[in-house]
Amino acid sequence: MDANWSLTVTTVVGVVLVLAVAVAANAAGLTGAVALLPPLAAGVIVAAGIRLGYA
Repeated sequence: MDANWSLTVTTVVGVVLVLAVAVAANAAGLTGAVALLPPLAAGVIVAAGIRLGYA
């Protein structure tokens, strides 16, 4: 089975972006449930973009 490298790279870039948003939220001093919202929102946007791009 051939690997879909463009999808793999896109997914890795998406994960890195979500992690970067999480670090930024932490650096901004967000705590508790509020700290989960920015990375969650970024993850949903990235996942939707991947889904639309590979539909």
